[in-house]
Amino acid sequence: RLIMAFSCGLVAVGMPMLAFTTGLFPTMAVLLLIAPGFGGTIPVRPAILADYFGTKYFGAVNGGMVFVQTLGAFFGPWLVGWVVDVTGHYTLGWFACAAVTALAVPLDLLGAQEGHDRLGDGQPTGRCHGRSHPDAVGRDDRQRNRLRYAPPRESRVSS
Repeated sequence: RLIMAFSCGLVAVGMPMLAFTTGLFPTMAVLLLIAPGFGGTIPVRPAILADYFGTKYFGAVNGGMVFVQTLGAFFGPWLVGWVVDVTGHYTLGWFACAAVTALAVPLDLLGAQEGHDRLGDGQPTGRCHGRSHPDAVGRDDRQRNRLRYAPPRESRVSS
């Protein structure tokens, strides 16, 4: 959660700075601030989803998140392009993108701590004291793996 919040914070700080850059080198300097923030969210998001919801339904949960992300990726540039057509500059677009990204910082920090009952089913979700959520792997799978990987028993043959 903290890495996600920090990464979103870097992007939120860098976006409005792009409105004030006038040359190649200042723009590159701002991009050096934004790039680690954007890149920092990429590996952390799936890990947070797995911790919050377990891995049993990870595909469905991740698919829902990617769908929402895709909506933003589709409508965001279209909306900013419309703002540029109306205003004649990108300043408002950079600030709008920064505002949306800045909203993610407190939301990331408000996320439940590991081991809390996030789903309301009375069970800790995600990692809790080194244990996975009970729904992360089905009971049948655990039993099958226990039998499959159990060390062989020594046979005692009396002579």
